[in-house]
Amino acid sequence: MLIGNVASRKLFKISLSCLYCALVVLVPTELFVRYYLIPRQEYGYLQTDSANFPFFRLKENFSSPTVTIRSGRREFQVRGKRTRKVAFVGDSVTFGTHLRDTDSYVEQVQRIQELYDAYNFGVPGYGLPEIESVVARLAGEKCCDAIVYTFNFNDVHAGMTGLLPLLENESNRFASMDKYDGLLGGLKQLGKDHIKSLYVIKYVWSNLSLRESAPAPDGAEPRPPCYGDILEMSAEQTYQKPNRLWQPMYRDPELIAKLRDHVRALRAKVESSGGRFFVAVSYDFLFFEEGTDGTYRSIMAGVLRRSGVDVIETYPLYRTNYKECDFYADPRHLGRMGSRLLAELVHAELVEQLFDSRSR
Repeated sequence: MLIGNVASRKLFKISLSCLYCALVVLVPTELFVRYYLIPRQEYGYLQTDSANFPFFRLKENFSSPTVTIRSGRREFQVRGKRTRKVAFVGDSVTFGTHLRDTDSYVEQVQRIQELYDAYNFGVPGYGLPEIESVVARLAGEKCCDAIVYTFNFNDVHAGMTGLLPLLENESNRFASMDKYDGLLGGLKQLGKDHIKSLYVIKYVWSNLSLRESAPAPDGAEPRPPCYGDILEMSAEQTYQKPNRLWQPMYRDPELIAKLRDHVRALRAKVESSGGRFFVAVSYDFLFFEEGTDGTYRSIMAGVLRRSGVDVIETYPLYRTNYKECDFYADPRHLGRMGSRLLAELVHAELVEQLFDSRSR
């Protein structure tokens, strides 16, 4: 009995020491995050840079030799010489993640025609709250003949994996993916909302454990990803988890009604400024691979139809080409060939629906 009591007291002391150490680490970290890190964030592009601390940050300028930012927009060719203007809003798909400056789909829209200037307001990680803010500002400035919103399915929740959940509780955003992930999701939501330091530690660790891909030999073009490469990438949790949780999310009538109302409000803002509002949907690779593409197409068709927006129908383009080399750069973002095809489609639709109708 005496041995058992000694062992119990020893275990209790060890547990107490562990709790004390955890508090010593977490309390200063929590204070640092809440009163130093969050207030100092600049709201703009997300950039990861291991040479700086904190090496994850939201900032307006994207310091990268492969990315050109002009006046807060990713644009390679100088704009302003054409009288007509079209603004493109959205997240990393619009921005052109994984692509060189000249290969983003908005840049290719600019290059293939001389009728209008195509302005790229896409920012990686933006969701509906940020996109609504951009559209409201552009509409207030009466900036453009039209605004094209490239909808990505992660726009309804916090798509930015960096500090965005720290700047605003995810439960206060348009929707929370954790809500659809059962008890574990509820616990994660509680942690993100109330214990910011745990989120930071997890995020720092995930960045430290990232594996960098081997660079291409000097002067060599990297091999474009093909179907097998994208299929292998799609097995990663980064793509599997959202694909699993989007299914109950996009079957939630409350979320769909909310999405429809927000898209309708975006249209009203743009039309009040004398412009036209177009929506083009970007489809994930896994939709086609797992046979859920038709369901997502029907859901979005209903949302857009009831919102009364002008639709640029992209589904046949994705469906026909999703297995082609360089159509996707990863299971969510278009490659160079996919961006070129999307640019050609969007331009043709704008000419037919917008500019031809104005010239009649």
